[in-house]
Amino acid sequence: MNTPPVASLEDRIRASFSDLPPNEQRLAETILSFPGDMASYSAAELAKLANVSPATASRFFKRIGYKSFAEARQDVRAAQRWGVPFYMQTRQAEGRGVLETLRQHLDFETANLNHTFQQMSEEDLLGAVSALEGAARIKCLGFRTSAMVAGYAAWLLAQLRGNVSVIGKGSDTLSEHLVALGPGDLVLAVGLRRRLPVFARSLKAARERGAKVLLITEPTAQSAVQHADIVLRVDVRSASLFDSDATAYSLVHLVSILLASRLGKAGRDRMRAISDLHTELGEF
Repeated sequence: MNTPPVASLEDRIRASFSDLPPNEQRLAETILSFPGDMASYSAAELAKLANVSPATASRFFKRIGYKSFAEARQDVRAAQRWGVPFYMQTRQAEGRGVLETLRQHLDFETANLNHTFQQMSEEDLLGAVSALEGAARIKCLGFRTSAMVAGYAAWLLAQLRGNVSVIGKGSDTLSEHLVALGPGDLVLAVGLRRRLPVFARSLKAARERGAKVLLITEPTAQSAVQHADIVLRVDVRSASLFDSDATAYSLVHLVSILLASRLGKAGRDRMRAISDLHTELGEF
């Protein structure tokens, strides 16, 4: 899913809160504290947690504009798929101790890495490396946390080859970069949750001008995928309220290693020249 619910559960509750009876206000406050709990709780469990009756819970959800508790829970699950941090946090997660949090963190990180690379084919990786090797210019693009992954990709790739840059840095606008794209260029786009609407539009604009798009994204992406030539998906699930982008960084690292092997002497010569210039300028 690429878009959040039209009217969130929180919006509905806040709009109606002052008109709710006291019992329903208590239920509303319980939900607002941890809205993500609704993804796994039943209506009866939620009512018990707020110390109200199941009938009160049923009336509450209808009063705030839902047909039923099940419909409200669908909105919560949609918000979680969209990656809204507040909806990812639960009472159970917040109550974990340090060691339990660490164990679950490691379990999720390991599972993300294993699943990502086990489902990624040799063909996927070779296609990405060939695109990075053969492009006349590489433009790296990402927004929010994805911008940091895109920046990391640009830094690594610039060690190995020329004409690598980041789109939309500082005072630049996207249009100033996208308008100059053409056949032979490659946009390395990173689109993890939550993607801005302009992201997919930027990829579409790049392809309309003849550039190829290599997209690094996660399993729920749909609209952006339609505008990509090569798609590499990474798992970003977490035991906590924040997605983990560690697998995206690992993928960028892997692809850069494979590109270095493909470039061979040309890549080594560039790294040697960079190192010599570091010494000449006294940068380190």
